[in-house]
Amino acid sequence: MKIIIADDHPVFRVGMAYALKNYYGQDVEIMEGNNYAEIFTLVADHPDTDFIFCDLGMPDREPEQGLPALIKAAGNIPVLVVSGRDDPQSIHMSIGAGAKGYLIKQTTMNILRPVLDLIASGEIYVPSRALSGGLSSSFGWHHNQFPLRIAHILSKRQLEILQALANGLSNKEIARQLGIVESTVKVQLKTIYRKINVRNRTEAALAIRFFQDSQDVPDSQDSVKNAVPPNTRTVSELA
Repeated sequence: MKIIIADDHPVFRVGMAYALKNYYGQDVEIMEGNNYAEIFTLVADHPDTDFIFCDLGMPDREPEQGLPALIKAAGNIPVLVVSGRDDPQSIHMSIGAGAKGYLIKQTTMNILRPVLDLIASGEIYVPSRALSGGLSSSFGWHHNQFPLRIAHILSKRQLEILQALANGLSNKEIARQLGIVESTVKVQLKTIYRKINVRNRTEAALAIRFFQDSQDVPDSQDSVKNAVPPNTRTVSELA
């Protein structure tokens, strides 16, 4: 496995490299750079890189220009932003530019492995606070409109499947948990996506989380909301 770490703070790069080697063993090859120019060179020299960790605040380019350029240069290599900025605007900008995830530096390193596994499976990782800062509205959801409709337009079974998806379960795991066949899960997910107007698993997981955060949930669905423990691992919050 090859991983590029782009950050202008050497201490952070050392810490990140240590955590990655701890998870993946000494076989992982870590390459480092402290600005966008160095990372562009590493990407060109190592097209077989598996992941790129990139800080937003590097000195040679503004993030609004540097990050999209890096993502374009990286091609199929997933780029994960790792930043001390925890404002929803930075998260929104990064995901909108094509980053496959956004990890806040203050977050515990314990979620590195599940985050990378999630991204490797084709999903996108975002911290839960992204939901309160406009990421959800970029999908056409509105606090007084979308969350309150989801309980009415989905069946009980569909809500169960959507919740299991948000908990990070695969289709096979959802089928096993609910006692149904995997093909039924796939058919139901297509119906769910259409009903709530989302395009993929990530948006669907954000949708159920947004619904849970709503303060005005119909009484008939209180059990769905209350069944979710505060430390639930979701696609948008693995910590």
